[in-house]
Amino acid sequence: MVADVQARLETPATDFGWMIRGDESASKTAKRFDSRQHSTVANRPLLTIEFDLPATHQAPVVVTVPDDIRSYVGSAGTILLFDAIFEDPDGDLLSFTVQAATADIVTLATEADSVALGTIGVGQTVFTMIATDPDGASTSIDFLVEGLRWPGDFDDFFAFADVFGTSVNDVSP
Repeated sequence: MVADVQARLETPATDFGWMIRGDESASKTAKRFDSRQHSTVANRPLLTIEFDLPATHQAPVVVTVPDDIRSYVGSAGTILLFDAIFEDPDGDLLSFTVQAATADIVTLATEADSVALGTIGVGQTVFTMIATDPDGASTSIDFLVEGLRWPGDFDDFFAFADVFGTSVNDVSP
């Protein structure tokens, strides 16, 4: 069929159509096909093509919002995986930006697929994650990060532990 159509496009003068043969052993099974020259317009063949337009570009979306993070100063950091938080409906490869409103409370270590944050100070800061697709469409989320002191007199304990085993002469004033 493809070869016939191509031949008709290349040499329309040789287009004599197709002959369709059916099972004529039963009565009243004949079918009629009219040509484009038929006097009744409604009987002329009509080609209808239906198709779906491709979806328009979509920005990344947030699939999971991390809970606010509370951690003690000096404790092990929290690791957040970007693909657990964002996805792109178009399947585009996303790039990520992370930032903290107050740099003296949080440290950030960004990898290609995650961010590790550590609490280095006491207080609260807003942590922002931004996902951007190759077309520049982006979305972001904000959540709170809170740095807490260890309960009790741990500050005094850590100060003592730093000089444990030294003599008065070893400690600088």
